[in-house]
Amino acid sequence: EFDIDVVASTYNLLAAPVQAPKERVQVLARALASAMKRPEFQKQLVSQGIQPVTDSSPEKANAFVAAEVARWKPVAKKLGIEI
Repeated sequence: EFDIDVVASTYNLLAAPVQAPKERVQVLARALASAMKRPEFQKQLVSQGIQPVTDSSPEKANAFVAAEVARWKPVAKKLGIEI
């Protein structure tokens, strides 16, 4: 038995394979950023309980995922889950 004091949440993001050409990733990132800035799209997300993030980028998304892995790795290890 052990105590783990955490608050968990979910997130959604668009991901591409590591080997995807950077120019294609940038095209997708610009299209997603454009969609995320549309008030009607934001309203639809909020109605589904999703908090829109309008200032993301591939670099910010990579940093976020790396931070989440670092944050949850000790919890997974304690539970015997391999990441």
